[in-house]
Amino acid sequence: MQKLGTVVIDDSILGPSDAGKQMEIEVFSEDSETLIRIDCHDFQELLARKLPSGILIPIISALRDFFSKKGSHSVTVKVIGKYQMNRKYPVEMTPEEFYILEEKIKENVQKFIEKKKH
Repeated sequence: MQKLGTVVIDDSILGPSDAGKQMEIEVFSEDSETLIRIDCHDFQELLARKLPSGILIPIISALRDFFSKKGSHSVTVKVIGKYQMNRKYPVEMTPEEFYILEEKIKENVQKFIEKKKH
């Protein structure tokens, strides 16, 4: 499994109300599949429901949009304990594409935070 990178959503994006909190989104590629591992240690309440909530909404939206454009509309989702969500897509991602996804995730989260403020 090749790690393509980690997207870090921290208080520089989340703002002062979530000071000291962060969410790491690790991206791996293996055998024509992409694994997204979302670490929710600082946001355990987001995995307590069946549907995504809070800042998971713009993250999942960015993933859905990105992989839809690659022709993948299916995803396998597995929640591990209270802290981690794994999402597996049946398409391979290149290292160059990781940076596109990273920007899309951060952009979606920033827009979500701005809407929440108003």
